Amino acid sequence: MKKNIPLAQILISVLFLSSFNSTSKELIDDAPKYYVTLAWETVAFNITGPLITNVTYVNCKFHSDKKVAHNLVEYYNAYYLKERKTSSINGILSWRYDTFDQAEKKRRELLSGYKAKWDVLLIEKFTVLCDD
Repeated sequence: MKKNIPLAQILISVLFLSSFNSTSKELIDDAPKYYVTLAWETVAFNITGPLITNVTYVNCKFHSDKKVAHNLVEYYNAYYLKERKTSSINGILSWRYDTFDQAEKKRRELLSGYKAKWDVLLIEKFTVLCDD
């Protein structure tokens, strides 16, 4: 039992220290990118189905997957929340690409993968708003 405590402390320390690496090229970028995003609608923590966005061009300074996710939550709450009778969206994943064609290919893969098992909500007019 005592051998597990130092191992747990090391793992917690590594996780804690890795959370401070916010300037990584993978997290924040200045170059314009194309994003496609997948999220899950929920009602009282029960998944009701996936939603997939259109391909979104992001040309903001310091954009990130987190910024895209935040904008998607705001967009969903404004245009879909009441109509869909859901409580929220969760599990937001974004993929970013240098070209529209790469992002559209990923979007089509997501659609073909989920359409057979779920009623997919397609978000067609989603955009990311820049702060700058």
